[in-house]
Amino acid sequence: MTRNFQIFLALLLPLHLGATNYYVSATGNDVNAGTSEATAWKTIARVQQQMVNLAPGDQVLFQRGGTFPGELDIYQNGTEGSPIVFGAYGTGEAPIISGGLPVVNWTPYQGNIWRAPAPGPVKYLLVNNEPMTLARYPNTGWLRNVNGSTTQINTGGALTQSSGYWNGAQVVVRSTNWCYETGTVTGYNNGTLTFSAITSSLNNNDWGFFLTNKLSELDSPGEWYYDATSGQVFFWALNNENPNALNVIGSVYTQGIIPGWQKHHFLIENLCFQGQTAAGVSTETSNNVTVRNCTFRHLYKAISSSGHSNSYINNTIYDVYATAVNIYDDNTLIEGNTLTDCGNRPGLGENIWGQIGINITGMDNVVRSNRLESIGYIGIAARNNTLIEKNVVSNAMSSFNDGGGIAFDNADGMIIQDNVVTDLVGNVESAAPNYISYHKICHGLYFGNTTIKNTIVRRNTVAHCNGAGIHVDHTMVSQGNQVKDNVLFDNLIQLSISDFSNPAGPGATAPYYVPNFNTVYTGNQMYSIRPEQLCMHQYNVYDPGPVDFGTFTNNKYFNAYEELSIEIFNTNSGWRKTYTMEQWQLEHSEDVGSARSPLRSSKYATISELSGDLIVNGAIDASISGWSAFPSNGQLTRDDSYLDGGSLKTYLPDNSLYYDMFTQNTNLFSVQNGQWYRMRFSIQSDIHGVVRSGIKGESEWGLPHGIEEKPIPFSPERRDVEMYFQSDLTDQAHMLFISNYLEPRYWVDNAQLHKVTVAELDPTLDHVLLLNDQATSQTLAYPSGCWSDLNGNVVTGSVQLAPYSSKIVYRIPGTGCNQSPSNSVSAKVLLSGPLDTNTGLMRTNLRMQGLLPMTEPYSAMGVALENAGTGIETSVLVGTGTQMLVDWVLMELWNADGTISAQRAALVRADGVVMAAEGGSVVQFNTTTQGKRLAIRHRNHLAAMANSVLSSNLDMINMTSASTPMFGQDPLNEENGYRALWSGDVNFDGVVRYTGTDNDRDLILMTIGSIVPSNTITGYLPDDVNLDGVIMYTGTNNDRDIILQNIGGVSPTVVRLEQLP
Repeated sequence: MTRNFQIFLALLLPLHLGATNYYVSATGNDVNAGTSEATAWKTIARVQQQMVNLAPGDQVLFQRGGTFPGELDIYQNGTEGSPIVFGAYGTGEAPIISGGLPVVNWTPYQGNIWRAPAPGPVKYLLVNNEPMTLARYPNTGWLRNVNGSTTQINTGGALTQSSGYWNGAQVVVRSTNWCYETGTVTGYNNGTLTFSAITSSLNNNDWGFFLTNKLSELDSPGEWYYDATSGQVFFWALNNENPNALNVIGSVYTQGIIPGWQKHHFLIENLCFQGQTAAGVSTETSNNVTVRNCTFRHLYKAISSSGHSNSYINNTIYDVYATAVNIYDDNTLIEGNTLTDCGNRPGLGENIWGQIGINITGMDNVVRSNRLESIGYIGIAARNNTLIEKNVVSNAMSSFNDGGGIAFDNADGMIIQDNVVTDLVGNVESAAPNYISYHKICHGLYFGNTTIKNTIVRRNTVAHCNGAGIHVDHTMVSQGNQVKDNVLFDNLIQLSISDFSNPAGPGATAPYYVPNFNTVYTGNQMYSIRPEQLCMHQYNVYDPGPVDFGTFTNNKYFNAYEELSIEIFNTNSGWRKTYTMEQWQLEHSEDVGSARSPLRSSKYATISELSGDLIVNGAIDASISGWSAFPSNGQLTRDDSYLDGGSLKTYLPDNSLYYDMFTQNTNLFSVQNGQWYRMRFSIQSDIHGVVRSGIKGESEWGLPHGIEEKPIPFSPERRDVEMYFQSDLTDQAHMLFISNYLEPRYWVDNAQLHKVTVAELDPTLDHVLLLNDQATSQTLAYPSGCWSDLNGNVVTGSVQLAPYSSKIVYRIPGTGCNQSPSNSVSAKVLLSGPLDTNTGLMRTNLRMQGLLPMTEPYSAMGVALENAGTGIETSVLVGTGTQMLVDWVLMELWNADGTISAQRAALVRADGVVMAAEGGSVVQFNTTTQGKRLAIRHRNHLAAMANSVLSSNLDMINMTSASTPMFGQDPLNEENGYRALWSGDVNFDGVVRYTGTDNDRDLILMTIGSIVPSNTITGYLPDDVNLDGVIMYTGTNNDRDIILQNIGGVSPTVVRLEQLP
């Protein structure tokens, strides 16, 4: 019989006609017949007495809302069509099969501590169905091992109690990344604990531990202690309550329902299992057992199953102390279960290895459509040929480290498909900081270290993990595996591959070197969103020679923040190298049909420039003056054939004098400790290679490090590089490029360095994973703005995602979806007319009075705009406070010959930030910004121009900053520390005049009627010099006097000219 057909029959579960229903109620009586609700039994013990008479199709039903302590051993059989059923009747909460008995007759003991006779050896204490904490020291946090072994901890004086004080207590110690171990203290003297042996030696690693199960440490509300000698329970209730008024349960039963040895055909449904010290349901080589729609909570394990052809379906499992579902079955289904917060109570779970969500061995098993959240260690662990599909695992590794969301080993023919694994935690709180692996190791999908063959990992989504999205470890017998069509997003490493476990598998033979494996890697999307993340990392351990880990095709390697996102590390020889995708393809003949990110983005953005360019002759326009090279056979020449009108060619022909070439700008500049800097340059070559680029202090010369050094790839493709760094040194410094003779030549140009203030950009705003982790198709909206998928298709509106699938999209820089991302600029400017020089903010009267036009005004003034007729998007219009709009401004790109290249209407906010009308603080032109200068004008303010050219995409021009050099003489009005455009150019002719022909003053008088100077007019007009919405010729806040002030305030015949070429 096939696996799926057995499951189908199990779900139908018809009952035979002669079946008997038995009822159990908390208000029943065991002397009753039990065959009706009115004659219900009371206890599990009475059901156990009737077990010998149970027949196929019989049902034992527990009343909802009741609690039934005890264990129920099933030793009768159902049949395929008529299983024996254990379920519920009535209304209300599911009946509780309790592993505990009431603890009653409490009397005061000491202070707030009470005591009562124990109903048996108590392992857990539940109060109002919530677990309490066994008395411990310290109450929170961890003590640390200083020097230990498998039987001792030397605390280095952290424990100061008298000798013998801790004898009989339990020590709970984090002994590895992946477990806690417990031991009984047998001796204590002078800060050293001796205890029953644990497995892992603590050595001098600072593993965390605490001590528990000692009455004298019961010193906090919610703590308890069981004294086996006196048979008493001691308890300090929360809120200092009298425990006689509480429902206090002491766990004394190991199991809830136990299908017996080789028994079969049972249905257990709609029950709640709580407080068992071994398992809620425990099968013993049973088969055809179905457990469905049950709840398991506050117990050691939910389900422990050894048998075959069983089904565990749609159960709710939470706060389980050890492995929640432990399956040693064949042909068993685990489907639709929800597991939450399991394996997260140190000392209550397994020793050595455990605290897993679902652990399954055996053959032909299926783990499908389960949801696991906050699992202490591994979410799903599997072996053999298990089918693992459509599961959702999040926040696994919440108490441990060095594991996976889904981990598998001893596998042959396994399929892991259509799963979603996200947000693996990696808990190192109690780990040893001086341990070699004191860092988070959380792999979404984890190939184990014994043997994995013929295993397919496909169509899974893994995101936000503190480790690899998929870690493919190898042994010497790894073969026939496939990693296909997976989406790996925002993991520390998207795909990690190693041969580290070669010695661990069967047949391992020294020196454990396998030069070739045959794994297939195809169609995977490896998407990193931070510069420190890698798309792929390979490391081989056992030979200086390379390892070919398989065949790579049609993958995507996307990291917009770091092109060198593929790394190979040979730990045997110490050799390591990072690659661009093109370098990887060229040198390894892999990844036909693969692609990389088209973006080159920075982690930071410039808020303001605090200095001019610190590099002398960075443009190489006429000569290579100021540049030098070491060694002496290194060649520096000026070359017009690359980059922008003259570039610096560097060439190291051989390693006869030295293997590296150091190219530096010899002109020193000052750097300050803690100050941020922005370094820019253009680079290109006719070969592929890497140059180490950065800044080196004079005091560091001859040392292996510098203030900043970053590897930058070069190739026949031009790169315009932008680097940010914060200096850790105050010194005189040089700009420096270091290349190797094996990659002997490149061309560099446009080298710049500025002192800046920066803002760190949030990559999650520009790179988005759309995820459907539901069992049905979902329609998800794309983010607003311009977005692309990984195939370069512009996407808008929404997308329908299949169940358990995902799609990555990234924001296209700029504002036009069909425009180049290399034509954008940001700016900040103040207008002196509306400026409050006490606050540095501009008035927003036009916006508040509804006078601000929704469509740009400059086309009507005869200006040829790229975005003529553009209107204000709602997202821009609704800004309040400092983000409220002031008015429209005009952005202009100027060519080097003094002509205007492009003009674009934009808006300015009260804080001076220039906004694109369609949204965002980036204004995108239809032409490249590079090599041009930016000017900003307003309909009644003089234009001003930045004196430096725009060198790359997304340059920030802050005209409000004194560190931004401006073109011309006195181009801005400076008052009280604020720089702003000169106001008063009412007739928009580039000149402010108070008298004479074409003066601006008379226009104001004409606008208000030309007769009565005290008249006023309200409206959106150029005569409104101070932008308060009212045109006034005389009186307070009039517009005329501003014109006189801005030409000097003394001689009315003086004029002010805007400063443009």
